[in-house]
Amino acid sequence: MGGRIIGFLAGVTVTGAVYSFSKGFMKNVEELTHASLLEMKDQIDNRILTDNGIDKNPQPPNRRITQVTRPSFAETCKDYWNEEFIKGVNWVYSINWYQWGLDADRKLNTLTDKLTKKIADTGKKE
Repeated sequence: MGGRIIGFLAGVTVTGAVYSFSKGFMKNVEELTHASLLEMKDQIDNRILTDNGIDKNPQPPNRRITQVTRPSFAETCKDYWNEEFIKGVNWVYSINWYQWGLDADRKLNTLTDKLTKKIADTGKKE
């Protein structure tokens, strides 16, 4: 009996999560579609059906999202974390691994040469 209740509650939880995610996603899609439709309506009404603004060269609308404040402290922390993570990944990608390997090999060879020379010198002294 307990398994059925847990299964039911898990199903309700998953369904609620999917619903809330899809609701937010659909709202964003709806807003973008609404803005596009208004822009197309304006284009049809003012540029195609009439000669208004025929001599103007219209600029494409600025679709860049700008914010002057951050929504919350947690979002600020996430942004800083993502920025630092991206910097780290870019740093790893920027390393010339081939050259780094050659340099490391050269340094290890000189170190082992010195070590073998010291061992050989101590063997000669005895």
